[in-house]
Amino acid sequence: MGYVGLRWYKCDFHLHTMCSACYREKKDTPSEWVEEVKRKGLQCIAITDHNDYRGIDEIKAICEGEGIVVFPAVELSCDSSKIHILILFDVHCEGADVRDFLAKVGITKNELGNSANTSNGSIFEICDMAQKAGALVIAAHIDDYSGISQISHDNIKKVLDRKYINAVQIVNKSVWDVYENNKDIKETCRLLSEKYDKEISDDKAKEWYKAYSLAKEAGLPFLTFSDNPCSEKDAKHGLWGIGRNYSWLKMDQKPNLESVRQALLSYDMRVRNEYESPNKPDAEPELWIKSIKATDTLLNMLTS
Repeated sequence: MGYVGLRWYKCDFHLHTMCSACYREKKDTPSEWVEEVKRKGLQCIAITDHNDYRGIDEIKAICEGEGIVVFPAVELSCDSSKIHILILFDVHCEGADVRDFLAKVGITKNELGNSANTSNGSIFEICDMAQKAGALVIAAHIDDYSGISQISHDNIKKVLDRKYINAVQIVNKSVWDVYENNKDIKETCRLLSEKYDKEISDDKAKEWYKAYSLAKEAGLPFLTFSDNPCSEKDAKHGLWGIGRNYSWLKMDQKPNLESVRQALLSYDMRVRNEYESPNKPDAEPELWIKSIKATDTLLNMLTS
C-alpha cells in the first residue's frame, strides 16, 4: 500500500554548478555533479549559479531520470551592496525562464556566472519583480558575507517582510547560540575566525548577528543549505560540499513551488533544519488502517 499525503524531503536550495565563475574544478561533469547529489541523499534541489542559468537544463534532465526534483533558480547579486538572494522558479520551468528574468533585471550575456556583477534596481525592486513573476525568494546567508547585513538597520527590517522574501538562509546558528548565552563578543569573534580561517572583527560579528536577530524577530522561516564549498574553509564551490547542509521540508507527493511555499507558511510544523533533525524528522507509519467494518452492533448518533 503506497503512502499518500505529506512527507519529508531532504532539500538543498543553494547549489552551484561549473557555470559559476567561482566553481573550482571546471572539469567536473554534470553526471558527476548529480551523482554527488544522489550520494548525499538529496531529494529536492535548486540550481543557483551566480547570475546565471546555463547549468540548469542538462543537470535537470539527469536528475529527472533519477527521481530528484529540481527547481531552476539563480543566486542574484543585487543592490549597490551586491546582496545575494536566491530566486526559485517552479519545477516545470527551464533555464530559459531564468535567462528571461536575468535579462529583465539587467544581467547581460557577458556578466553571466560572475557574482561581482549586479542587477539593476534595489533589493526591494528585485524581490518585488521575482514575487510578481511567481518565483520564491530566499535571502541568502544573511549572517555571512554578501548578506542583507550590509544594508541599513531600517532596510533590513523592511526587507524582512513576506511581501519581499519567503525565508532566510542562515549559516552561523551554533555561534549565535553561544553568543546569546554568554554575550561575549570576543568569544564569538574567535569562533567565527576559526570557522572562516580569517580574522572576523567585532563590528563584522555584530553586523551579522543583527541580521540574524532581526530575522528571528520577524518570524521568518530559517533554512540551512550548503552553498557547496569545494573543501573545508574554502569559499569556492565544488562537489565536496553538495548537501553538507540541508533542510527538511514536508511537502506533497509531487513537490512543486507551491509545495515549498505552503511548507514555509507552516514552517513550525513543516520545516526542520539539519541542526534540529540530522535525520528524517519522522518515519512513515508501520501500521496502516485500510478499512473498518462494523457488524452486529448499533451505532448511536446524537441529533439536535
